Parts: sequence; C-alpha cells; structure tokens
Amino acid sequence: MIVLGILKIEHRRKQVSLPLPQTSRHACPLPVAPPDSGLWPLGHAATYGPEQKWTVDHPQTLSAWPGACIRIPCKYRMPASHTKTRLDNILLFQNYSFTEGKFQGTVLYNNTKTGNTETELYLSQQDRVTFLGNRADNCTLKIHPIHATDTGILGLRLTSGTEKWMEKIHLNVSKKPFPPDIHLPSEIREYQSVTLTCGLNFACFGYDINLKWSLEESEITSITSSVTSSVENVSTQSKLTFQPKWTDNGKSVKCQVQHASEVLSEKTERLDVKYTPKLKIGVNPTEVKEGNSVIMTCQVISSNPKLGSAAVSWFKDGRLLQEQELDRDGDQDQTATLTLHSVTKDMRGKYQCRASNDIGEGESEEVALTVLYAPEPSRVHIYTSPAEEGQSVELICESLASPRATNYTWYHNRKAVPGHTQEKLQLPKVSLWHAGNYSCSAENYLGRGEIHQEAELDVHYTPRNVTTVIQSFTPVREGDSVMLVCRYNSSNPVVTSYQWSPPGSGSELKPGVLRIQKVTWDSVPVKCAACNYKCSWALPVSLNVHYAPRDVKVLKVSPTSEIRAGQHVLLQCGFSGSHPAEVRFFWKKNGSLVQEGRDLSFSSISPEDSGNYNCMVNNSVGETSSRTWSLQVLYAPRRLRVSISPKDSVMEGKKATLSCESDANPPIFQYTWFDSNGQDLHFSGQKLRLEPLRVQHSGSYRCQGTNELGVGESPPTTLTVYLGRGDRDNFSTPFYITLSYVEEICRQEGARFMKREGQGALSVITRRSEPVYLSSPDSPETIGKRVALGLGFCLAICILAIWGMKIQKKWKHNRSQQGLQENSSGQSFFVRNKKARRTPLLEGPQSQGCYNLAMDDTVSYAVLRFPESNAHSSGDAGTPATQGPPPNDDDSDTVTYSVVQKRHMGDYENVSPSCPEDESIHYSELVQFGAGKRPQPKEEVDYVTLKH
Repeated sequence: MIVLGILKIEHRRKQVSLPLPQTSRHACPLPVAPPDSGLWPLGHAATYGPEQKWTVDHPQTLSAWPGACIRIPCKYRMPASHTKTRLDNILLFQNYSFTEGKFQGTVLYNNTKTGNTETELYLSQQDRVTFLGNRADNCTLKIHPIHATDTGILGLRLTSGTEKWMEKIHLNVSKKPFPPDIHLPSEIREYQSVTLTCGLNFACFGYDINLKWSLEESEITSITSSVTSSVENVSTQSKLTFQPKWTDNGKSVKCQVQHASEVLSEKTERLDVKYTPKLKIGVNPTEVKEGNSVIMTCQVISSNPKLGSAAVSWFKDGRLLQEQELDRDGDQDQTATLTLHSVTKDMRGKYQCRASNDIGEGESEEVALTVLYAPEPSRVHIYTSPAEEGQSVELICESLASPRATNYTWYHNRKAVPGHTQEKLQLPKVSLWHAGNYSCSAENYLGRGEIHQEAELDVHYTPRNVTTVIQSFTPVREGDSVMLVCRYNSSNPVVTSYQWSPPGSGSELKPGVLRIQKVTWDSVPVKCAACNYKCSWALPVSLNVHYAPRDVKVLKVSPTSEIRAGQHVLLQCGFSGSHPAEVRFFWKKNGSLVQEGRDLSFSSISPEDSGNYNCMVNNSVGETSSRTWSLQVLYAPRRLRVSISPKDSVMEGKKATLSCESDANPPIFQYTWFDSNGQDLHFSGQKLRLEPLRVQHSGSYRCQGTNELGVGESPPTTLTVYLGRGDRDNFSTPFYITLSYVEEICRQEGARFMKREGQGALSVITRRSEPVYLSSPDSPETIGKRVALGLGFCLAICILAIWGMKIQKKWKHNRSQQGLQENSSGQSFFVRNKKARRTPLLEGPQSQGCYNLAMDDTVSYAVLRFPESNAHSSGDAGTPATQGPPPNDDDSDTVTYSVVQKRHMGDYENVSPSCPEDESIHYSELVQFGAGKRPQPKEEVDYVTLKH
C-alpha cells in the first residue's frame, strides 16, 4: 500500500485599473465592472493610469470538503504611485455584494487599524479565519474548519490610506471528500519502467492527508510524495514507479485518500500492458534413435496487441529452418506443428519457435532434441604437449556418442594401460618414461567405437647436473683474472643460452664461458645456469680470493675517554678481514717503527708519547697500513718560563713585555702573575706589558698557568730598570747633599742607604732591592780611588786568563753540562739569603754623600762556581738544583767570569757625559749550576744585584 498526495490548482493573476472622476480626488466611487467579474471600484479618487493598479496573486479556485481546512496563498502589490506602503484594513467577506456604493455580506475576518495604533497581523485569528500574511505584501489566509455553506465567492478587501481594493476568490466545497486523479502513461510496455501519478487538488497544513497506492503482485521500484502550496498551485501528489510484466496486463491499480488512517476517497484504474507474443514449444519425444521420427508443436499463449501475421518461424541452434502458418480454430489458441522424418545425428540440437506483433518478436524457450547413436572413431587430446617434467598432464579421449560413452580403454605405445577406464587419463607428475604415443577407444550401450588416430606425448626437462668450474691452477688473488665454465650432462630440448649470477660478474667470451677481470677481495660466490625452456642453476662456487688485510685501523681500547698523562693506555690494531688469516702486526710512530704486535701499551703515558701512529697488518698477499691516528696526551701546564722583551734590563721610561711561555695540553686558559714579594698582580693575560717603566718595576717576576688538568708555575725572572742618561743630564751643576737630606729621601721611599768604604758615593737600597745612586763632586781622594780601580781592573784580567786555562782543560769533562748552562744563560738567577739580612758591606761610619754609578771607575766581577758532578741534573734547565758548599781551595772546579769596563766620566761626578745607552749600567748576575737539590725558599729573600 502506497500513500502520496498531489494537488493542482489553477492560478489567476488579476490586474485592474480603476478609472475615477477627474474633477475630485475624494468623489464617491462608481461601479466600473459587474459584481461577478471579481473587479470592484474602491472609494479612491485617482487619475487613471498604469500607476493606479493593484496586483493580487492567488489560486483561481480552491477545493475542500466539510470538516477540512483551506489555505489561501495570497500575494499583493499596491499601486506604484501610492506613497504609503503598509495596509490599514483587511476584511474577508463571504458571498458579498456591492450595494449602494459599499460592499455587503458576511464578514469572516476584519482587522482594522484604529487611530495611530498599528497591530501586527501575522497569525491574527478571528473565529475560523487566521490571517497568515503581513501589512507589506502577503495576504495569505486559512479557514478551519470548512463548512458546506462556505462554497461560493469570498471577497478580500485591502485598504491602505485612500487606496482600496476588493479581490474575488472562488471556493468549492463538496459534500464529501472528492476522489483523487490517477494519471497513466499513454502506453505501458513490459520490462520498461513506468511512473503512475496520483494527485488531489487539496493541501492544508493542519489537516494532513495521505495518498496510498495498491497494486496486485507487482514489484514496486519507488514511491515519492510531494505537497505544493503557492499562489500558482495547491496540491498533494504521489508518484509510483515500477517495471510491469506481461502478466500485469488487465490488473487494477488503486489510489486512496486517507486522513488519520481513515479512507476518505479512492480511485481505481486498469493497466493496459503491451507485450510481444508469448509462445510455448513442445517436442515428442526429446530422445530418439537415429532413423525414427519426431513431432514438434508451437502454441501462441497470449499477445497484446494481437499477432500481425498468422506465421510462426522455426529455428535450430539459432538458425532459421522454416516458416509455417498458424492453425486457427475460432477463439482457441493458435498452434503450429513441425514433423521430422528419419532423424539423423546431425538433427540433434536446440529448437525454438518465434512469432511477431506490433510490439516486437516473441520467442519460445529452447528445447534440446537428442539423437542416440554408437561412439564414433576416437582421437586423443593432450593438455599440454610437450609437457615439462614434473607437471600434471591430462589426456582426453574424444569420441562423439549419444548417449555418452561409459567405458574407455587407453593405450600407451599400443599397449593397454591397466586401471584407467575413464574419459580422462591423468598423469600427476609426468616423467621421461611417460613419453610416447597414446590412443583410446570409447563404448556405450549401442556399441564400441574405433581408434581414429594416436597422439604423441613429448616430455621436456631442464638441463641436468649443471656445475660451475673455475679454470685456475693457483689460488686466486685480488686483482687476478679468472675464467669460469658452465657444464651440464643432458637436456631436452637442447640448451640455448646460459646465465650467470650475480648479473654483471664478468664478460662472457662465448656461451657458457665467463671471464672475470680484476677479481675483488669481496667477490661473492658465482653460479651459472644452463637454459632451454627453463634454466637449471648450479650450486654457487666460491672464488676463494686471497687478499691483503683490509680496513686496518687503530682502536683505542683504554681509556674510553680522553687520554691524560700518567694513565695506562692500550691501543689495538684492528682489521675487518684477511685471507689467508695468518697476519703480523707492526706499529710506527711518526714514520718510525716502534714495535711488533697487535697491542701497543703505555703503562704510564707521558706527553712525549704524543704523535701520529700507524699500525700495519701483513699476510702472504701484502701489507695494509691504517690511517694516521693522532695520540694526544692531556697534561697540566709544565716548563713555564718568563721571557722579557726586548731584554731583561730596560731603561726607565721605556716599555717591557713579559711573556709566560709554557707547555700544556689543553692550552692554558688562565694566567696569574706574581711579583718578587709573591703578590698577585691581578692580570690574567699571557703577556704582561709594563709601560712606562719605573725603577720600582725592577725585581723578579713569575707566572702561573692553569688549564683543565692543573696548575703550573714558572721560576722567577728578574727585570732590571736602570736610570737612563736623560735622568743624569738633569743635574747641570755640582751639588752637595747632607745626610739628613738623604735620610729624608730614604724614609719617603721606604728604603735603606749605605756608604761604601773609600768611595764618595752612597747607595740607597729600596724595597724592590734596586739601588738608587747619588753622587757628590769629585775630589783628589776620589781620583786616587779611581786610579786604584784601574789597577784592580788589570789584576782581574790576569785572574781571568788563569782561570780560562783551567776551564779549557776541563771543558770536555763538563761538556755534558754545557747545554744546561747555555739554556739558562738568558735567565736571571738569584741567590737566596737567609731570613736574617746581612749587614751591607759598606755599612758603618763613612763619609756622607750618594754614590753615583756613572762617576765610579771601579771594577766589579762575579764569580760563578760550577760544582763537579758525575751525574746529570734531574731537573730541567730552568729548574733550580741543590747547591753544595763551594770549595775553598784553588783546585776546586770553579770558574770566575769578570766583566771590566771603564766608565767615561765628565767634569762633574753628578753629571754623566753623552755616551751610548748600553754603557750606562753594567752588572753581572750570579748563577749556580750543578747537580743536587736546591734549598727551599725562606719567608724573606734578599735579591742582590752587583753593579759597578
């Protein structure tokens, strides 16, 4: 059962012009159309023209029945010249009339604007009428319920200011629900999809209806429903789609209108389905022996429309046999008869009859006619031949017979194959002995057939016993050329090609012969295949290539992290492979052979062990060296020394650069500088720059270096700052100073002073142990002292000559110590005194004054003592060694160096003459070399510098 609604409503659109008097814009309206036209003049005086038109759209006629509802879709548009765009009054009349200049009738709805108040019209309900529109353009109404007396004309009056309009609406109310309309296509054909439409000119929201279909024993494809309610159409519609059969011809289709499961009305139509003729064929008998007769009949069961001609066509296996007229017997079924005499086996097959009408050609079912006869001469079909060894082969004995043969006899090379009586002979895994000629014979209950011909089974097999042979009498070495040959025993069919694996291994000189140029150490096993219809592969053969050790590299076994001085270090020589496996290991450091063996061990590694290492591995083929492996030993700073640039004695006012030289890995990241008193100079750079220099800068300096592994410290290095010539030139005239004056200067400088015996000079020793000399005017006594100084100078030269001869004799004996002395010649060494200061040599009651170095002709010398030692010093050249007590006799191993230079004096003792800068100060330093351990420094050390 199917429910669907269709509603169709005719639409009417009205446009009316109202001619009004020209004399007055407020004159009384005059009738311009009869009442039944639906067009009425309104009480509005206006000039006649297109701009004075009202347009109202709604369905022309609406249908319903008592108890239902009706919805009137409505749209309106006011005259274009009207300045007011909203409605004031809306009235709905029933069966109205226009009498005495106004409309009269039953008012179903009245919504009139009062004063300046404008009420909303939408969903405004009065009794049975609900206004669903608005004051702008919608005038839709709904009446529920509908009474039988509502049939007739409704009048819708619209008022906006001085513009008025009356619209006529036709309402048709039937006494009972009217039936729907069923629309059928002009022609319905079997097996062609067709759509039937059931429609009802009714639709009202709030009063739902359903359209239900009823069609006997038919497969319905789809049902669709729709409801339309607009100013053009109001309807409910349902569409039924199905594919009719010829048996649906004459059946009834029904559409019912239902509301709340109650059938209100219904409509029934009868189907007229067009189809081709329906035929039925009969064969008697369907099985016949060869030589007997057969009768066939063709009956026309039904046809719509009737047959176009009284002819039936007979077909065998789809080919036309003949045409035959139908036998007519009043209104009885029409039948055609076909008789086959003396049936032969060629008459077996499928038979069919056909007939036509205006729709097309109809055909009966096919009926098979079987002719019985003994088996015909047989033949054998082999699937497949030639057959590959190991495959499954099927042999079929073909022999036409009716009925089919029930017993078969198979022959192999004309010998019966026992145990096989079926139509098919199965060989699951064919082998070489299965090859040969096969035949068969078939038998049914009518007799046995003869052998027609034999079939040959050819068995193919792949090459057998395939091997790969290496043609070489000596072991194959890396880089050699190798020849390989592919061999086999037998094959069917013959071998046509060869293959080698891996592909591209070498070049094939001729079929089955492969040449490999420059065999690599990692050559993979090679195998060959001999191919006919299929390839047979030999087992892989290894070339067994001999090669030198490969991937040699240095492996650090321990420690696993960075290498530090003093640790145990183990290096190992590793390699990935060698053939033959017997190998030897060698180690080189910086290109020089170190040792033989796989492991290189350092029990306590030192920085001197750092360098570039290689390990070599060799066998009977050759030797392979590893990449250079750099051994980096990390150690704390050592061998620190302070170097002074430009030299260690610099004139006051100049500049000097002290550099801290060191040996450290990793590099030093922090430097610390100390003066002679051990005070931190708070400078962290590698180079300490002093500019401008002062006498107070004189003294010893040492540096300290720090890296991630520790701290190292240098020995002290002395910097001497002396007064330059410019400072002495500031004294233009002789002057005298008193002792009290000198004492005052010393107190200000925090120094002490002393007077040398027999000299007219006073030396002041400052806190930095650098003497400051003051001089007094020359005197006869001073001149005598200078003469004595000259004699002493000559005496010193003689002493030096004597000592030089002694030194020459012992030069070879002390040669091992010479390098140490030379390395230490550029450094300043200091004699450490005891904690208690010694009394100055010139201390005592002497003549007052200051000693001027530039005005003194004395000769100073230094004595360097070299103690004899049979062993080398254990410390570095810059490391102090233990000093023994010096010998007192002249035969001791002592060398004295004397430096004698006469000063060029001016007229005054306190004024130096113009002379080169290097002659301004002369001094010598006391250095001690030798074995042993030096004494530890005391808390206070006096540094003594000898000058003259």
